[in-house]
Formats: sequence, structure tokens, C-alpha cells
Amino acid sequence: MKAECYHCGKIFEIMTGHYNRAMSLGYGVYCSRKHSGLAKRTNRSKKESKELKRSYDLEYRRKMADKIKKAKAEYFKKDYAANPKKYKKWRKDRQEKHNEYCRHPEYRKWKKEYDRTYRAKKHYGPIADIFLVWLDLRNEIDNRFAKKQNNIQNKSQKRKRSCQKLIPKQRLNSLL
Repeated sequence: MKAECYHCGKIFEIMTGHYNRAMSLGYGVYCSRKHSGLAKRTNRSKKESKELKRSYDLEYRRKMADKIKKAKAEYFKKDYAANPKKYKKWRKDRQEKHNEYCRHPEYRKWKKEYDRTYRAKKHYGPIADIFLVWLDLRNEIDNRFAKKQNNIQNKSQKRKRSCQKLIPKQRLNSLL
């Protein structure tokens, strides 16, 4: 049977069964393997290919996020069990950078709020939000006047002085 090459347009001989199979599957017929390979080329630039690969990878990672995360966690467990010294060295190398990061005011502010909410949830559970609001309210109220009115200003200092009056100085020195 005679057929026309899909790449160069040349007429060539092909077996009828091969031609029918190619047509039923929607493939093209080519006069040579070289033309078959050339026809499959996309003629994309390197930049276009990289962009297509990047977009494909993003989509793949989005779809397979759980599977990828589990695989990475499993790998880490096995690798950590096999090489604990490797991770000890890595932590030691990163310690200085970590300490520097912890000194940043933004981190300290975030950490202070995080610890506050963590402790509230740990100790008060479902009413942690109410406790945090109460703490904020308590910090806003100036209670110096109430302390003075109830005579509880400098209470620890007064307690110390009254204790010193009760115990003679010689005995106090022997206790210390």
C-alpha cells in the first residue's frame, strides 16, 4: 500500500496492517524512523520547557501533598535512626543562626503571644479565650489606688519588717 509521510509528504510503501493500525489509533505514518522522531518534537525553547515543567510540578505537589509529606517523614525517620551524628552536627552548625533569629523583636513578640495562648489552652482548655481576655483586662486596670485603700501596698516589705521586730537580732544572725 502507498501512503504519504506525515512529516515530509513523500509517498512510500507501507504494509496495509501497519497503516490501518496507525489510522485506528490516530497515529501518523512516516517514511522513516528519523521522520517519526522529528515529527514528535515540540520545538519549544528551553525557557518554555522549564516553565511547563515548573507548572506541572506545582500541580503535582498540590495534588499529592499528603503522600509526599508522608514519604518525606518516613525517609527522615529512617535517615535519623541511621545517622544521628549527621543531624547533631547540622543542629550545631545552625545553632548560631537560630540564636540570632530568636533575638529579633518580631520573633520575640510572636513567641510571647504564642506561649501565652499555649499555656492558657494547656491550663484552662475550653475557656482559654476567656482567661486571655481576663488577663488583658487585668493588665489594663490600674489597681494602685485599690491596693492603697485596702492597705496592701508593699505587703512583702511590711511582712519582712514585722518579722524582724519579733525575732531578736542575735537569733536572726544565728539563723542566717
